Amino acid sequence: MKPAAKRRVEREIQKIMRADGDNCSLCRLPLAHNSRTFGGITKDGKPALVGECCTKKLHETILMGMFASQDWDDLPVTKQSGRAPSAPNVEEAIASIQSVFADRAAESEAVARNAGLSLSPTQVFRAQTSWKEDDAQWFSDHPDRSHRLRPLVGDEAKVCGFDKLGPMPPKHDVQVLVRQVQPGARVRTPFGRNLDLPIPDDETILHALFDLVQQGGGGTVISTTDLLGTIGRYSHREGGPAN
Repeated sequence: MKPAAKRRVEREIQKIMRADGDNCSLCRLPLAHNSRTFGGITKDGKPALVGECCTKKLHETILMGMFASQDWDDLPVTKQSGRAPSAPNVEEAIASIQSVFADRAAESEAVARNAGLSLSPTQVFRAQTSWKEDDAQWFSDHPDRSHRLRPLVGDEAKVCGFDKLGPMPPKHDVQVLVRQVQPGARVRTPFGRNLDLPIPDDETILHALFDLVQQGGGGTVISTTDLLGTIGRYSHREGGPAN
């Protein structure tokens, strides 16, 4: 393909990525997280962005990449030069990023499993943040605890999307429940707290509340009836919940 034609196709593929970059242009299937993508033209010269499902339908491939639907804060960064990278370098970069995603997915699944969750967390933060440092210090000061209830810390709401939970009812506030699986591995979940309902800083009660929120007990805002009922069930378990 001549350079001018290649640049034109690249511009068209960029438009596809902005307008409809979550689906294969040809079969329309959603692109899978951490899967390879390819940009090129079909036999009739139509630009297309495809997944691994339709690579054989491209007459000529001019771009390679990968699709990611999850965000991580420690992806490998490669230095950019003034020249376009060669195919082997693109392959190496894609493989490196895919490896990071696979490792983080396995780590996330292990944390979720050890935390007793049915689904893995939607976001994983490995870089230091104000809320991670705050939780780390709190659990270090309270080595006998596995659960914590606290207000939002710093820019946690914006970065983590907790500010998208919707408007809270009167006298409610978004707060965060934290379950520590092990030092350095914690799961956080937001919920709408009724400020008129005192919640004791008690391990059994916070364990119960964390489970209730994770199970979707009534949605983002937990009713007083649901909370008190769950606390009662946990309080009567022999020996209480494990830390």
